[in-house]
Amino acid sequence: MKIAFITLGFEPVVYSGLDVSGSRLINKLIENGHHVTVISGVKEPIIESIENPLLEIHRIPIGISDWIGFSYRAARLLESLNKYHNFDVVHFWDIHFAYAYSGKFIGSLHQSFRQRIKSLNWKMSNPLSLFYKLSYYFLAIGLAEKPAIHKSSGLLAGSATTRDEFIRNYNIQPSKIVLARHGIDTKFFKKNDNTISLRSTLGIAFYQIKCLLDLLLLAKV
Repeated sequence: MKIAFITLGFEPVVYSGLDVSGSRLINKLIENGHHVTVISGVKEPIIESIENPLLEIHRIPIGISDWIGFSYRAARLLESLNKYHNFDVVHFWDIHFAYAYSGKFIGSLHQSFRQRIKSLNWKMSNPLSLFYKLSYYFLAIGLAEKPAIHKSSGLLAGSATTRDEFIRNYNIQPSKIVLARHGIDTKFFKKNDNTISLRSTLGIAFYQIKCLLDLLLLAKV
């Protein structure tokens, strides 16, 4: 298949853990023989670290407008590229990146802007900073997140919790969302058989014993 993949960061440019998982997904798609056109951002000139005949990379400069400006320019570039690529799938790695795109696409759901509002520290935050974040998040919901969600042809949720968050709070039909959990890169993550000392170092063993004692106390009550 011919796939267009829009993500803010793609190796060697990584801005978040989301970019890491996106890069791994792209590499796996290429390994399986799909042609992937990546539209990604960059803040300064780089040398691409991957060369593959099945991979085409387009970099968009990221300025002060961050993902908002990136998404708008990515949409215009994507419309131009689609004229001669005729993509089978257009995939926005985070749904709000798709707010300016008018064609058919699927989008991935991760953390909603509503959840980001809920996570704000109302007691400890500076009032001015809090006002800025609230304004930013509410505008992002109304002008980017919700429009992109309702324009999409389908949605992929990374977890059941994420799926339920968007169904409950964004007026989405459950049939429109597919649960697509993130895979584990077994080449990067290795099994450690020495779990006893590791649990002790991390304090997990003590926590498990405490939980067991608490359960025993509850059983007596």
